[in-house]
Amino acid sequence: MSQAERFAFVGWDIQPDGCWQWRGAKVRGYGRIHPGASHHEVLAHRVSYIVSVGAIPDGQYVHHRCANRMCVNPDHLQLTTARENTAEMLRRRYYEARIAALEAEVLDLRSQLTAAKPRP
Repeated sequence: MSQAERFAFVGWDIQPDGCWQWRGAKVRGYGRIHPGASHHEVLAHRVSYIVSVGAIPDGQYVHHRCANRMCVNPDHLQLTTARENTAEMLRRRYYEARIAALEAEVLDLRSQLTAAKPRP
């Protein structure tokens, strides 16, 4: 079975956000696939990129613009350098931490408001 056939055989589920959620194996949150004659697994999103767009140049990373490691939708993938990939990941982590802190603050304020309401 060719790499493209194996990729299509395992398949994905289309999510409401447009992500193609990989159905196959995963390791550390990333989809994995056996590419055929080789005995080692490769990242499913890289196979998706190769099958849909073309070869990945040396030194390039396939980055998930959607931040979903299990997504194999080629429209959600883009080539980046290692530096660009790491910088985007760090920005995303900062924003996720900031959002979590703000959500906790909102919950605290809501509980304060509930406690401060006069009882009839």
